[in-house]
Parts: sequence; C-alpha cells; structure tokens
Amino acid sequence: MRITDTSDLWWRSAVVYCLDVETYQDGNGDGRGDFVGLAHRIDHLASLGITCLWLMPFYPTPGRDDGYDITDFYGVDPRLGTHGELVEVLRLAADRGIRVIIDLVVNHTSDQHPWFKASRSSRESPYRDWYVWRDAPRPATRRTSSPTRRTASGSTTRRRASTTSTASIASSPTST
Repeated sequence: MRITDTSDLWWRSAVVYCLDVETYQDGNGDGRGDFVGLAHRIDHLASLGITCLWLMPFYPTPGRDDGYDITDFYGVDPRLGTHGELVEVLRLAADRGIRVIIDLVVNHTSDQHPWFKASRSSRESPYRDWYVWRDAPRPATRRTSSPTRRTASGSTTRRRASTTSTASIASSPTST
C-alpha cells in the first residue's frame, strides 16, 4: 500500500482531546481559561500523547447558549484572547505534531449575528430561509415532570411539576 492511499486517514489513529478553552487553563489571572493558558500547556498535552486537539467554540458570544450563540464566526471571544494568541496556540501545536480542529457550528447563531439580523429584517431577505420562522408563537406546553436524578444513596428521584413531593424510585446499578 502506498502512503498516498492512506495519508488522509490520520484521524483513524489520532489521540483526540476535546478542550473548552474557557474551562481549561487561566493564563492572565482573571479566573477564566484562555489561549495564553492553553499555549502554556501545549507541552503537557503533547506529553500525554495527544495528536489532535479539538477546540470547542471560542467565537464571540453573548453567552446565552454555552457559547453556541455565535455573533462572529471569524472572531475570537475577547474573554478568551486575541487572534494572535489563537495563532500562537496553532503554531505551538503544529510544532509538536498536534493537529487542531475546531467546532464550526454554523447552524448556531446569536440573535446578534448579521445573518440573523438580516433574515429578521424582511420576509424577502435572502437570509430568511436560513432560519425557521413562525407567524404565531408556539403554544405553551405543560411540563409534567423533570428529568430523573440520582441521589447520593444511589436511588433515583423524579420531581413532578404538579406536586412538591419527591418520589423515590428503586433502581439497580444498570438502570438509568
């Protein structure tokens, strides 16, 4: 087999590490992870044998949807750093043989994104069909229960919206 037959299959043997820059390493002392902190830890990631770094969204966001309400797909959230600091991380990773992939979530935009603003501006907007619109608000639905939660003792509880009591449900370790 020739190397050209398999050279695009690097991901099959990659050790991928998914990383949220905001929660990884604070490099400037503000209590939030950033690209400066990540740059300082690239050698540590390489020592773990990581060959691919998968970065969660780091774009500018108003922060209403865990960073998935993106306002600019070309930008870097200023809380996390600058374009230059991102480029430095990419350079350091490449120097250590680490590929970097990013979460490009074009199906998630903020209501502040230019595409969304343009789509909302007119029914004739060329961006209008990029989003799903309703003429009337969705009817309110009554939620009957919250998700099941596991307690410290191992039992599960489910809180009903119609009552204030909590019911314990016996469970085996294999049930969810």
